[in-house]
Amino acid sequence: MAFNSGEIVALDGRELGRQHLQVNGHAVVPLSLSARAPDRLVVGTLDGRVLVCETVARESYATRAAIAQ
Repeated sequence: MAFNSGEIVALDGRELGRQHLQVNGHAVVPLSLSARAPDRLVVGTLDGRVLVCETVARESYATRAAIAQ
């Protein structure tokens, strides 16, 4: 999912992660998304760019909390 706040949320029935989209330190607004491979996301932006992004799996907050206990 993409929000006009600049945030992208990855879902597969549950939330996998969320990230604010930036290019060279500047916030950009995603308008459209397409998953091209398990580790690639193509993003169309409000300013007319097409970004090909690599996705990286992150450890979940729940996993980190369980490990910390």
